[in-house]
Amino acid sequence: MYNPLSQKLAMITPETLIVGVDVAKHTHYAQMINFRGEGLHKPFPFQNTISGIGDLVQQIRTIQFKHGLSK
Repeated sequence: MYNPLSQKLAMITPETLIVGVDVAKHTHYAQMINFRGEGLHKPFPFQNTISGIGDLVQQIRTIQFKHGLSK
């Protein structure tokens, strides 16, 4: 039987960084967790602009490096 949820869950490994984003009109908030659901960084705001997205990408790279995550 085809189960897309099982396939998605199988892609999450100990090297995976999961980023959740609360989208709003002007200011979004992002939270980063590991494969166990443990928070790796407190939620932080970023703006709905090109530079705001750049800030998010930089935070993601920093957390990936700090915790040895590659995905």
